[in-house]
Formats: sequence, structure tokens, C-alpha cells
Amino acid sequence: ASGAPAAAPFPVACGLASLRGAEVVQVSDEEGNVWTGESEQDKPLRGDVRKLELRLDPAQYHTDAKAMADGTGADVYQSFNVLLRRKPKENNFKAILEAIRELLTTPLATPPWLHDVLLGYGDPAAAAYWSLPADQRVTKHDFADTFLDLDHVRASFPGCDVRLAPDGADGGADPPPPYRL
Repeated sequence: ASGAPAAAPFPVACGLASLRGAEVVQVSDEEGNVWTGESEQDKPLRGDVRKLELRLDPAQYHTDAKAMADGTGADVYQSFNVLLRRKPKENNFKAILEAIRELLTTPLATPPWLHDVLLGYGDPAAAAYWSLPADQRVTKHDFADTFLDLDHVRASFPGCDVRLAPDGADGGADPPPPYRL
């Protein structure tokens, strides 16, 4: 909302020191039962302890290893404390992981009510518009580079009446992105 103080960028606000992407290959329990999510032979996992086998980003790992060898970087692989895991059939591919990384490292501030949901804990329903206190409800949103053109905006909101603000029109030509709602 306008007039509100600028929030700290997400990494600063949450104390995020580094971010690395990885693909979960399989999960096993303390008895050695393996779950991949893709096989009919997956056994139900037992107990409370889980071992994750990850496929790390080789390019990022190489960069980190070189920085550690040069003495210019720390071993971030010894200090993982947050794992964001999405449903594999929906979006466990590199483009989504890169988008999450970019979102977390963007200079734009992520609203505080979205932090827990974005990190994969907390109640997603708490971030629903109608669940937010009135002073935290977003009345304007800058979509930055989300939309290609005005036709893309209209196609993204089917059944809605998308109109331009009178002060944003210039002689009938559609304004270029970015768009704010």
C-alpha cells in the first residue's frame, strides 16, 4: 500500500546467506526403505529420520568449490537449513527452481505475509487475500516483466473487465509493459 515504509529485501529480512538449488532424487528412512515418488515399488517410509539424496547443480557446485579452494568462499554445503520441495510432477524442473532463486534474490521486497508460504512452511490459506488484515491487503501491484503486452494481460484475466487508467493512455495506443493493477 502507498505510504508504507519500504520492507527489507527477502534475503535480508530472513537472514538468507546463500541459496542453492537441488533436485530430490530419492528419500530413504532409517530402515533403508526408499521412496522416489516415481516407482510402484516405493515402500512406505517409517520412523522420523529421513535421508535425502540430492542432485546438485553442477555449475554452481563448481563455482562454490573453486571459491573454497581460492579461500574466497565458505562451504555452504555443510550448512543447509531450509529445503524447499515442490510436487515433482508439477514443477520440479530447472526453470521453476531458477525462478524461485531469482525471486529470492530480487531487489524487490517480498511481502512479509508471503515468506512462510514461499519457504514451504506455514499455512498457505493465511496468505489468501481475504485472510490478511486490512492494512496488509495489496491494493496496487507492479507486475514488472510478467506480461508481454496488453493482450497478454487480458488473456490472463478471463472474465474480467481489464481497463486502462485514464492517465495511462496516450492517443489510443496500448501502453508497453510493465503493468500495474
